[in-house]
Amino acid sequence: MVSEGLSLALIRDDRKYPLGLFGSGLVDAVEGNPRAEKEARAFRNSNVSGFVMVLVGGVGAMVGASMMLSSIINRPNSGAIASIGAGVSLGGLGCMVAGAVISAVGSPRIWDAINIYNDSLPIYVLPPPRGGSYPAYPAGSLQRPDAPPSQQPTSQPLPPAPPR
Repeated sequence: MVSEGLSLALIRDDRKYPLGLFGSGLVDAVEGNPRAEKEARAFRNSNVSGFVMVLVGGVGAMVGASMMLSSIINRPNSGAIASIGAGVSLGGLGCMVAGAVISAVGSPRIWDAINIYNDSLPIYVLPPPRGGSYPAYPAGSLQRPDAPPSQQPTSQPLPPAPPR
């Protein structure tokens, strides 16, 4: 994942996948791994549904508030329309909160999709160097040549542990 200005992009096989407004690039970036694709689609769907619910709830809250205010201003004795407007406004606010919660709950799925995809990649192990094996340390190579003999490390065995 890299930052490109104010947005994010995913890199796979030297190709950039912009994350996009709702996370559609994530679905393309993890293509080929069914579990990661499922998490990526869940991330995208929660972002889309949360965004739509916040928009619809905002419109409902504004319509309800305007109904309530217009009925109070124009007809002071019409309490029924004002109460309907208050209900629509509160329903819109509830829809907005639910949309925000749905978006927030779906947000960690981006990391699930990326981790599931990365965990499924093969692990490449480097071959041993030419010559068959690593060279052994020659005798005395772990000693500092400039240190006096009293500070040289010794290879004496540890004393036995006391009985319990």
